[in-house]
Amino acid sequence: MNLFQAAARGLPLSPASRALLKLLKGLLVSAVLAGLTATYPLIVAGPGAAVNASQALSVFVVAFLVTLTAAAEKFLTAERLAQTPAVTPAPPNMSIGAGALAKGDGSSLPTG
Repeated sequence: MNLFQAAARGLPLSPASRALLKLLKGLLVSAVLAGLTATYPLIVAGPGAAVNASQALSVFVVAFLVTLTAAAEKFLTAERLAQTPAVTPAPPNMSIGAGALAKGDGSSLPTG
C-alpha cells in the first residue's frame, strides 16, 4: 500500500509522510497559481496579449517557498508532538449519591 492509499483510507501516517503530503499539495497549489497568473492576461485581453513569464515564475517561487515553510513547520511540529507523552485525565474520585441528586440539597456530597 502506498502513501496515497494509506492517506485515503485514513490510516495513521508518520510525521514525514504527512509533511510530504502537505508539500505535494502545496506544489499543486503553487502550479495552479502560477498558471492562473500566466493565463490571466490572455483571458482578459484576448489572444493577442503577451504572457508575463517572469511574473508567473515569481508567483510560483513565492507560493513554493510558503509551501516549503508550511511543510517544514508541519514536520517539525509533528516530530515534537510525537515525542510528547500522551496525558490522560485522571477520573474524578468524587461521587455524588443518587439521593442528593433526587433531593437537590447536596447532602451526600463529599466535604473533604
